[in-house]
Amino acid sequence: MTEPQYHELVEFLAGKFDRVSEEFRRFDARLDAVEQRLSAADVSLESLRDDVRQVAEGVMATNERLDRFEASVNARFDRLELRFDGLERGLHRVENRVDETFANLSQRVRIVEERQ
Repeated sequence: MTEPQYHELVEFLAGKFDRVSEEFRRFDARLDAVEQRLSAADVSLESLRDDVRQVAEGVMATNERLDRFEASVNARFDRLELRFDGLERGLHRVENRVDETFANLSQRVRIVEERQ
């Protein structure tokens, strides 16, 4: 290889290495940008996890409150049902007394009518 050919080869290779170096610089820049975006995504994901955790805790607390409310309402309905059962028994007693009273009055009216 002659010296001019050697210099030509060196210049050619230098140009190629310069282009490869430039490609590596652009690749590094793109990789840096991707790493920054990934880091930002990690921060957003962690924030989202915290938000989801808070919502889940809120839902659990609401479920507990609803369970307590349901138990309270059920207890009140049970007490009301007992009261209505008592009122129903009392109403049946009153109906029976009214029926007896009307039966007695009807019998007395028949007796009075028969005497006339």
